[in-house]
Amino acid sequence: MRLGDSPMTSNGVTPGRGTQSGGPRRARLVWLPILLGLAIGIGARANGLIPVPEIDIEWSLPATVATSYRPDGTLASGGETALIYVGSSQCVWSNAPELVTLVGNLKLELQARARAEQRGFVAVGIARDMVAANGLAHLRKFGAFDEVTSGRSWANIGLLKYIYGDMPGRAATPQVLVVSRTVHAEGGHYGFRDERVLVRVIGLEAIKAWILAGSPLDMNASFLDS
Repeated sequence: MRLGDSPMTSNGVTPGRGTQSGGPRRARLVWLPILLGLAIGIGARANGLIPVPEIDIEWSLPATVATSYRPDGTLASGGETALIYVGSSQCVWSNAPELVTLVGNLKLELQARARAEQRGFVAVGIARDMVAANGLAHLRKFGAFDEVTSGRSWANIGLLKYIYGDMPGRAATPQVLVVSRTVHAEGGHYGFRDERVLVRVIGLEAIKAWILAGSPLDMNASFLDS
């Protein structure tokens, strides 16, 4: 061995060189299947072979919550005020955009009054449509209700009660009623006592005038239909 030559092991491998040259080879062997797997995965996802998880994000907007009626979701004995809206998908005036806003504001106003008087409050939507699905789609425009009924036109069970029944009124749409009653719950049985119509307002213009006047619960007001 000449001076300056690197020492050799008995098998002819220079110490250190095998490690240096073998390291990159092993690194390539490790990364090759990983890169190949990534390429296959990207191609499969691009072709729709691998499902991509979807995440739905819902934003809670305080402004929307504060200005939209939300049912209390309670059912207890005691005094209750009910706002009843009667409309139809086939009625031109019932579908006026301003009526949606008027009824929405009325829900909030009467709910606030009921709470101040420590009374319950509910909003009821009745659709005078023969096809129930059409009536439900109409009521959906007006936002949340505690209770809805739709279908069978003027034979609708809600109309049989609030127009042709114990609380009769003119058969016309749109109209709103404010009803006072006492919820009675005993032994798992529920019912209403002392139910009476405080006001009944019929027609878009009359509803608008009544609300602009402060929604008075006065049966003698000139724009009401008793």
